[in-house]
Amino acid sequence: GYRVDALSSAEAALGALESGLAPKVVISDQCLPGMDGLAFLRELRARFPRIQRVLMTAHADVAAVEAAINDSQVYRFLTKPWEERAFIATVRSAVLQWGLEEENRRLQELAREQNQELAAANRDLEAKIEERTVLLSRAKREWEVAFDAIAEPVMIIDPEYRILRANMALAAHLGRSIRAVTGQRCHELRGYSSHALGRDEDGICTGCPVRKAREEDTWASAELSTAEGQIYSIGAFPMEDERGALVCHYQDLTEQRTLSRQLVQAEKLSAMGLLAGGVAHEINNPLGAIL
Repeated sequence: GYRVDALSSAEAALGALESGLAPKVVISDQCLPGMDGLAFLRELRARFPRIQRVLMTAHADVAAVEAAINDSQVYRFLTKPWEERAFIATVRSAVLQWGLEEENRRLQELAREQNQELAAANRDLEAKIEERTVLLSRAKREWEVAFDAIAEPVMIIDPEYRILRANMALAAHLGRSIRAVTGQRCHELRGYSSHALGRDEDGICTGCPVRKAREEDTWASAELSTAEGQIYSIGAFPMEDERGALVCHYQDLTEQRTLSRQLVQAEKLSAMGLLAGGVAHEINNPLGAIL
């Protein structure tokens, strides 16, 4: 099942190989005209390393065997005389070895190409991650600046009423630093501030809309008053968050309510003035006629 090309010398074999002959296995005798078999296989290994090399030698030629193994790295060597079955088995084994090495080279080349593609993909991924990191960092900074720029107190709390995040306005409202606010319960901090609200038995601010917002999963608000007469509108909105966090917003309505009462009082005085003017006009007409 093998095609065999027979050549008369090492020089002729090298010329045929240079001309395009591409065997899988080369079997060479040690005793050749001109270049001997060992030198031929050594040259063959240098020029065509993929070809499997088999050396034929006599029993007594031990030096040639050692040189073939050490220098030429032959695949097998056959001693003369050889058995036909051993010879065919050697050829088959050499052909299989050629196939294994070719497959190994193919896989190595494929792995090298895939590694290059993977390295390129990793570089692209790292560039995208770096770009995404910059964008996220910028977005985080913009969010923090916007959050702290809100003039009214805003905070994010967990189901235990612990403050996860607060803006500068809330910290100033409670008279604490941002670091001192984070991680504390909002009603406890408010209880120690100048804006304390009434509290229930469980310590939660009386009328706090947080529980309603969590139970109904929607926006809830309420107006709460302090003992000093300050009025606050408190709104709570649940976030789509695995922690069950809510956003709480405070709005001081004290001045607004004061202005509203003053406006109502002014409208009452204006109405009384109009009434008095009308009465005076109605009385003035008959008084003028009498006079």
